[in-house]
Amino acid sequence: MAISVRKDIGSELAKMFLDDIQFQRGRYYYFLGGVSPWSGAGKEGVTDVPPGGEINLSRREEDKIRSEIIFSRYISPNDTSAVVRRIDWVSGTTYDYWDDTIDMEDKNFYVITANNRVYKCLDNGARFGGTNPSTVMPDIVSYYPFKTSDGYLWIYMYSVPAYAASRFGSVQYMPVKRAISDSFYNNGAVTDVTVLNEGSGYSDVPLTVINVKGTTTGSGAVGTITVDSLGRITGVNITNGGSNYTKGVKIKVISATGAGAKLEAVINTAGVITGVTVVQQGVGYVASDTLEFQVGNALLLPVINRSTGSIESVSIIDPGIGYVSAPTLTVFDSTSSGTGLYGNPTAILEAVEWKGSIVRVNIKDPGKNYAVDTATTITVLGDGEGAAFSPVVYDGRVVDVLVENPGSGYTDIILKVQSPTGSGAVVRGIIAQSDYESDQIVVEQTAVEGAVYKIVVTNPGAGYSPGTTITAEGDGVGLVCEPIIEAGQIKGVNIIDYGVNYTYVNFTITDPLRPTDEIPVNDRATMYAVLPPYGGHGKDAVSELLCRTVVINTSLRGEIEQYNVAQDFRIFGIIKNPTFINSGAKYTNLDAYLAFRLKCIDTTAVIKDAVYIFGKEKFRVVEKTSTTVDVLPLTKVDTIPLGVFTREDDHSNQFVTTELISSYTMDKYSGKLLYFSTEIPFEFTAEQSISIKTFITF
Repeated sequence: MAISVRKDIGSELAKMFLDDIQFQRGRYYYFLGGVSPWSGAGKEGVTDVPPGGEINLSRREEDKIRSEIIFSRYISPNDTSAVVRRIDWVSGTTYDYWDDTIDMEDKNFYVITANNRVYKCLDNGARFGGTNPSTVMPDIVSYYPFKTSDGYLWIYMYSVPAYAASRFGSVQYMPVKRAISDSFYNNGAVTDVTVLNEGSGYSDVPLTVINVKGTTTGSGAVGTITVDSLGRITGVNITNGGSNYTKGVKIKVISATGAGAKLEAVINTAGVITGVTVVQQGVGYVASDTLEFQVGNALLLPVINRSTGSIESVSIIDPGIGYVSAPTLTVFDSTSSGTGLYGNPTAILEAVEWKGSIVRVNIKDPGKNYAVDTATTITVLGDGEGAAFSPVVYDGRVVDVLVENPGSGYTDIILKVQSPTGSGAVVRGIIAQSDYESDQIVVEQTAVEGAVYKIVVTNPGAGYSPGTTITAEGDGVGLVCEPIIEAGQIKGVNIIDYGVNYTYVNFTITDPLRPTDEIPVNDRATMYAVLPPYGGHGKDAVSELLCRTVVINTSLRGEIEQYNVAQDFRIFGIIKNPTFINSGAKYTNLDAYLAFRLKCIDTTAVIKDAVYIFGKEKFRVVEKTSTTVDVLPLTKVDTIPLGVFTREDDHSNQFVTTELISSYTMDKYSGKLLYFSTEIPFEFTAEQSISIKTFITF
C-alpha cells in the first residue's frame, strides 16, 4: 500500500508545538546541567569536549542527563516564535510566484524588505519563456494585492517589529506570525479563562436569571426501563410513542440511586418515538425508576460584569431541545435594580435556534446594574498588573469565568478561586497573543477566498489573431481576463477581475478568425489558473510561507544571579510538564535551582565539583562559601542531607552540614525530556547572562 504524507505536515506539527506553549496547554522548561567534565577530560591530550556521534538515549543515559540538571527556567509564550527561511529583497533578482500546483519549499516566492515588511509574490510579470527581474521594492501596506511598475504583483503579509527580528531572527531565519495568536503585538493581557475543574459547594446565588419561553413540539411519550443485576440499563420499552416529536426529545431517568445513563430517542417521520438507544448504561438503577421525555427545558445563565452590572455573555448550561423556533428570553433581576443600557426597560437578549436547541445568544442590549452575588471570588497571582475576574457559579460549581479586566504585562499568571464554602475549582488564564488593531489582522480578515491572481500559460500556441478572447468557467464568479498576444502566440494573460470562490477554472480560447477545431492541436494554447490557499492569500502566514521551524529564545541571567552560583555547563535541553516532588502536581514555578543549600561547620576541606557520599546517595558540590555548601543530588533523595559527607574517591575528606537553608521543589526525573544538546563547557559571571536560542524544525 502506498502512503503519501503531505509536506505541510511539518507546518502543522510546528504550529501544534507552538500553540502548546503559547496557549499554555503544557509547561515547558529549559534546563542547564552537565557540571561534571566529559569522560576522559583532564587526561593527557584529552580535552573537555562532548562525545562524538549520537548518544544512545537509554533509560540509564537519560537518568544521567537528568541527574546533572542544576537550573531550569519556564519557557513563556513570549519566548517562542515560528520562523521561516529568510529571503531578502534584492534588486535585480527574479522571484518565483506562488503556485499551488508545484512544491514551493525551495522557491523564493516571498521577501522581507529593508523596513521589515514581508510580501508574497503572486505574479513576477514574466512572459512565457522569459524572466523578469524585480527592480522595484514593494513598500506599501495594502490590504489587497498591488502591482509595482516592474510588473510584479505582491500582497502584503505582515511586518516584523525590530525587537522580534533581533530576538527570533537570524541570517537564515525570520519570524512569522498569525495575527490571531501573535506575540509580536501581545501586551500581556489575559483575554480568556479556561475552567479545568468546576469543583463543588460554591455559594453564589443567582440574583439575576434568564427566563426562557418558547413553543415546543412533542408530547405523550411513555416508557419503562429494564436493568441487570448491577443496575445497568439494558433496554427501554416504549409503551406510548407520543406524537409530534419533530425537533427532538431529551430522555431523563428519575432515580434515587442510579447515575450515568445516557439515552437517545429514535423518532420516525410521523413524529412518534419508536425506540430508545442506550448510549451509556450507567449503574445503580432499578426497574421502577421512571422516564421523562422532555422538550424545552433550556437553562441559560447570565455572565455579569460585577463592576457595571452589564450582561457580557450568556452561558448555555442546557441548550434545551424540541423548540419550534427561537424562544423568547427575558432577564429577571430579583433586586429590581437592573435596566437597559440603551434606553430599554431591561436588557435584551436574542436566542438563536438550530434543530430545536439554543446554540447561541445575541446580546442586543447588555443592560446595567444587574445584581450578582459576590461570595465567590478569584485571586490573581502573576507578573503583570490590573487583571480582574468574576467566577460564574451554577449549582455550586464554577461553570465559567468572566474577564472583567484583562490587565497587561503578563507572561505568567495563576488564578485561585476563593470561597467560604466551595472547593476543588481549578481555572487557568489564557494570555492574549493578538492585537486586533495590527495591519496583519486586517489582512487576515480581508483575505479573498478563491480569487485568481495568476494564470500560467503552458503552451503559447500559434497563429492567434489580435481579437482572440479568453472565457473563464468554474465554480466561482467574476474572473475576467484577456490574452497578451505577441507574434500570434499567447505569451501571458492579463487579469482584469480576480473573481472569488474558485476551486477550479476551465478556459475557452476563442479566435474570431478561425474555429477552434480547425487549429492544429500543437498550435492550441493551454493554460491553468493558480488557486490561492484555503481562506485566501494572507489568511495564515505561518502555513502559507511553509513554516516548519520554531525558535525558543530565553535568558537565564536573573535566575543564576538569584542563587549566586558560579559553574560551567555542558548540557542544555527542554522538559515538558515536570511535577512537584512527591505530589505529582504539574510544576508551576517560573524557575528552579535543583541543589540543597546547607549550613556547614567548616568548608575549608570542601572541594568544589567533587562528588561526595551521604548515606547511600551521591552529591556533587556545585558551590561553597565560608559557611555554606550547595550540593546537587546525583540520585533521587527522600531526606534532607544533614550530617557527614564523605568524598567518593578520598574517604579522608569529609565535611558536616547542620542546617537546611534552601531546598527545591521540582522533580527533575519527572516530565518528558524532549530535547537536549551536549556542548563544550561554558560558564559566566554575575555580570554576564546566558541567552539560549534554539531552532527546532519539524
